[in-house]
Amino acid sequence: MNEPHNNQDTQGRIHWHDAFFAAIQMELWEYENILTFENEHQLSKEALIMDVLIVKKAKNVHIDKNIGRIFRTHNIFEYKSETDSLSIPDYHKVLAYGLEILNIIRACRRQAVLNEKNVYLNRILEANKMVLKEALKMSTALDLLWEAAEETGRMAEIEKMLEKRVEERIEKRVEQVEKRVEEQVEKRVTKAKIEMAKKMLLSGEPVQKVADFTDLPPETIKDLP
Repeated sequence: MNEPHNNQDTQGRIHWHDAFFAAIQMELWEYENILTFENEHQLSKEALIMDVLIVKKAKNVHIDKNIGRIFRTHNIFEYKSETDSLSIPDYHKVLAYGLEILNIIRACRRQAVLNEKNVYLNRILEANKMVLKEALKMSTALDLLWEAAEETGRMAEIEKMLEKRVEERIEKRVEQVEKRVEEQVEKRVTKAKIEMAKKMLLSGEPVQKVADFTDLPPETIKDLP
């Protein structure tokens, strides 16, 4: 339990907030292990301070103590002395406290999500550190090559060489794609021929006639299930 301050200053004025803070702690001392008491909790860097904030740390525990029965997670108190009265501005001020603390909670959650994303990115970068190193080496090598070409006046020669390398890589890639497409087409055509051969055999057509029609070897037709 937090220790209360001296509730009277040198001019004889009573510090009602400190007295109320001590009283609310005494009233709820049986539940101090699940409650956090904060005196004049500051919500922001500006002078926006609530009188008392009580945070209920255990949601599944019921507080069987007058005002504690209505406690939720965050409970805001605006203390009024016996000479004060509750006004509409007071209501708006406490409502502003609630909205401000809600914004703080949402900001904390957004920061937590951002932290998780940063952790994820760090793991990806760590896992691909070798790939990144090679990419950086390649980038550095190209920078050095470019710089040397400019200094020696051989930029046109280097550009032509790089252009040729790019064209060769493009041609090689096109050949690979064309070969892959041809293989896929050939597989589909062969599959279609085999299906046609099966249907012809089921209809009683001789093997040689099926071979002539589908261009499949007779041996392949004979081995069809």
